[in-house]
Amino acid sequence: RQPPPPRRLTAEALCRLSEAEQAAGAMACGPIDPQAYFLCPSLTPLWYTPSYARLEEPDRRFYNQLTGLMNIKAIGWFESTFLPALSAAAARLPRDQEGRDLAAAIQRFAADEREHIRWWEALHADSCTAIGLSPETRLLKIKPLGRCVMAGFARRGTWVSAVFWIMLALEEHALEIARRNMHSVAGRAIDPTHLRAHRDHLRDETRHVQLDW
Repeated sequence: RQPPPPRRLTAEALCRLSEAEQAAGAMACGPIDPQAYFLCPSLTPLWYTPSYARLEEPDRRFYNQLTGLMNIKAIGWFESTFLPALSAAAARLPRDQEGRDLAAAIQRFAADEREHIRWWEALHADSCTAIGLSPETRLLKIKPLGRCVMAGFARRGTWVSAVFWIMLALEEHALEIARRNMHSVAGRAIDPTHLRAHRDHLRDETRHVQLDW
């Protein structure tokens, strides 16, 4: 039997849901445990290689933490890069009631993304400090051509639909990251602050996937 299709919410319902979730509070913060993992191990590339089994536990943990920090920077970079596309999409909508509702939902979406960027920057800085790195440590480098291409997609009104397809793929990936962290394999405990951050991100991204649709 095929599973039932996901329930599709209206733009007006998405706005109400966003308001209720924001009233419940922003992403939780807290101290970082330097002895904990930052990601479910199966989300790291080396997990799938023979080399992983040969690493000593402190090296596995530090590798996991570095990968978790790079993942945080990647999520934040994509969210900040695509923010202009949300404004472009809202500006192209008709001015009828349905268009106004959708524009309001997109504006909520943009506000969420700005809040997420602040979350990830704070989590990255606190996590670097906890494991003995400078918060300015560069773990992710986007080449200039890549930056230009993504910025062009985000700013060209005729390409906005393509941006939402990309965002949908990235947000579904973020949902999988959160799910795996909450059910981490190999008995690895994820740092509670990182776990809460991805769980709270899951809450917003579930709504964003609806808006992408």
